[in-house]
Amino acid sequence: MREHVRALPLRLRFLAGESTGSYVTRLAARNGLAVGRLLDCVGEGLSAAEVDPRYTELYVNRAARERLSALAGRPVEELVRALPSTGEEHLLPDGRSGQPLWRWPWEPHGGYLVRGARCARPRGMPVIPCG
Repeated sequence: MREHVRALPLRLRFLAGESTGSYVTRLAARNGLAVGRLLDCVGEGLSAAEVDPRYTELYVNRAARERLSALAGRPVEELVRALPSTGEEHLLPDGRSGQPLWRWPWEPHGGYLVRGARCARPRGMPVIPCG
């Protein structure tokens, strides 16, 4: 049985085409959480010690995408429209257990990176340094 995940108290609007890493970092900051703490709510994951959202992307499986959607307080369809790397073609395999999983590697998964112009800084969001 999956544990119920509730929306964080402070919502955050999506920026069209934003990287998932940038969005998660902004959502955590908006709610006064460390990124690692928010990711603990998303699922199990592996990350480089210090990940810079300018250079790589956060990837999730289907279950973690559902949790991120719930935490953001937005429907999955809206999440997928706003965060390209949460689309079906970029999801991590679900694995045997069906557990929510995320990966934040240094190298891009499948060669996919959101262009620098799609990160938060050019849109007036100072949380993420974007080139």
